[in-house]
Amino acid sequence: MKHPRNPRRSARALLLMALAAAAPAGQAAQDFLDMDLREVLDLEITTASRKPQSVSQAAAAVHVITAEDIRRSPARTLPDLLRTVPGLQVASITSSTWAISARGLNGRSANKLLVLIDGRSVYSPLFSGVNWDAQDTALEDIERIEVVRGPGGTLWGANAFHGVINIITRSAASSQGTQLSLSAGNEQKFAASLKHGGKAGEDANYRFYVKGFDRDASRLTSTGASARDDWRAASAGARLDFGSGDSNAFTIQGDYHYGEAGEPTIVNLLRPPYRQYVPTQTRYEGANVVGRWQRQVSESDSLTLQVFLDYTHRDWAAHTRERRLTWDVDFQYHLRSVPRNDLIIGVGLRQSDDAFAAATRGIPSDALQFVQGQTGSGVQNMVSFFAQDDITLLPDHLTLTLGAKIEHLPETGTEVSPNVRMLWTPSASWSFWGAVSRAVRTPSRVDRRGQVVAAVELPAGFVLTQPEVLRGFNQISSPVPIVLQQGSGHVDAERVVAFEAGVKHRFSDTLSVDVAAFRNEYDRLRTAQLVPPACAPGGGIAPACLLNSPPGSVQYLIENSPVGNRTDGYGHGVEMAIDWTPVGPLRLQGAVSLFKSLTEANYAAGEFETDRDSGTPRAQWSLSAYWNAGRKTDLMLGLRHVDSTSPAIGIDVDGYTELDARLAWRPRANLELALHGRNLLHSQHQEYASELLDVALTSVERSVFGKVTLKF
Repeated sequence: MKHPRNPRRSARALLLMALAAAAPAGQAAQDFLDMDLREVLDLEITTASRKPQSVSQAAAAVHVITAEDIRRSPARTLPDLLRTVPGLQVASITSSTWAISARGLNGRSANKLLVLIDGRSVYSPLFSGVNWDAQDTALEDIERIEVVRGPGGTLWGANAFHGVINIITRSAASSQGTQLSLSAGNEQKFAASLKHGGKAGEDANYRFYVKGFDRDASRLTSTGASARDDWRAASAGARLDFGSGDSNAFTIQGDYHYGEAGEPTIVNLLRPPYRQYVPTQTRYEGANVVGRWQRQVSESDSLTLQVFLDYTHRDWAAHTRERRLTWDVDFQYHLRSVPRNDLIIGVGLRQSDDAFAAATRGIPSDALQFVQGQTGSGVQNMVSFFAQDDITLLPDHLTLTLGAKIEHLPETGTEVSPNVRMLWTPSASWSFWGAVSRAVRTPSRVDRRGQVVAAVELPAGFVLTQPEVLRGFNQISSPVPIVLQQGSGHVDAERVVAFEAGVKHRFSDTLSVDVAAFRNEYDRLRTAQLVPPACAPGGGIAPACLLNSPPGSVQYLIENSPVGNRTDGYGHGVEMAIDWTPVGPLRLQGAVSLFKSLTEANYAAGEFETDRDSGTPRAQWSLSAYWNAGRKTDLMLGLRHVDSTSPAIGIDVDGYTELDARLAWRPRANLELALHGRNLLHSQHQEYASELLDVALTSVERSVFGKVTLKF
């Protein structure tokens, strides 16, 4: 659905930015604007090397979303916060589902990006991806979000294929006091959160939170009617930090969440109308407990032991009903006592117990399940060991990093993920880095034991009653319907070798640029192979079985495309981030990402990739402006553009440009009133489509809501 650009709205947005740039400094800006670029590049991160280091000293493509970035953003979900990160592709499919990946191969079931919350992996072994609706961390409790693009398998293991996102929450000591937030609007109908922190003794601090929200449905792209995918959820959590001096620190934290989200599901049938639009409800809940012990063994050496237990339950109508219990133990030792060496070693153990059944609630009794062959239970075990050493070749100027991780899974055997990195800092304002690294994506349960029903092709002569809603495969000539499915093959680990290089330069205390380039060489990517359809019941290869069978005995044809790892390919691109403070009250942040897809992938005869490279935009950019009119008022404007994509067979999504805004006023030190606006340039626009063709196409609507935050 095309949306013409509105020059008047765009002109108003640019005028506001120009007025902000021309405005006098007035009162001093908030700490966010007071921070010069020297401090920004010196922000401490831990994800790039599993130890504290500054952004400028990381030999990787790193982007940090700070707590102040989050406070000033009009985004109210984790996916929306990630939209301005260079190299990330974020697209809405329904009100509660997103396609999120880094550096290509995106989709609803994107499986090449590892997501952590305080070091706890939240990926689902069902499809090796992330259920973003269940990641309902309180945004006010987030200290920062570290995004590392490029393989992170050496430190974080399997599925850190294209990158790692680590969401790091505040310590209890930095969360003292009480904060109440209330918001309401046309799309975010209602949201409320309450958090409180205090002291539980001389060396102990605690915090807890409760939150909930109710969000309106999106719109069907074809008709503009409600997609009936409204979403409501609630969560609660607590954290306790305690320790004895600087030598020992302990953390115990846990969360519980529950949610219900509508989904405009398209189910497949073996009778007319063959494909049917059925609004369904997905119900999910989960709980986790994390324990962490950090000990300073000596002035130079330290250790960290983390243990977590995670329970999830998801009833995904027309797909699967999943229960999963995961426990994980991770130990690492940081050794700095050897001259010119900074060594980290670690071991990990993980066990994931699951149980699956068909999810039939709310759909016709004869509807085909999208994911079949998943009933029963199973156990997945993993053992890993890693080591990485930063070797100083020239003090303060040249560092060589060598590392590798060894992981063993019973189903795929042993995989090794090594990396080599080099960092050259000729001066305090320049950093040059390069890296060669290898990572793997381990097969999911669906890959190994499941079958995915892609669609039912209509018999010749049958006409859809709702063609505008039930878009998908083109009709082919057959006297009976054809069930198209993928599965019943053998999938092994996918592999990538990435070549990366980058430069970070601070021109002054008000201007910095970060540029990264990459080329990914893929090996053994997951594919499916076209095979001749067979008659059902009875078997036999079509069309011979149709000709040799009594009239009416063949009810349908089944075309099962076995999956495997029989192709390779490449992807490359460039990412750039700019941070500029032209005048005291104004700060500009920009990001540009250019990507080229797997146009030269080598496929065997009759094969095709199951992860669509065309689902990634060739180019996208964003420009955010933060303006402080004074200590009491600030304004944020965010303009972003995403090129067109083709996320599913037969479905093209136009590119779009949108504007987000936030205006905040603090009449008192403990009270903030804010007006948020998202997607302001169009009444609605489509962003993506599920590659499974299992949901109707939806569009994101313009959103305006107000928020009140009170601290006491």
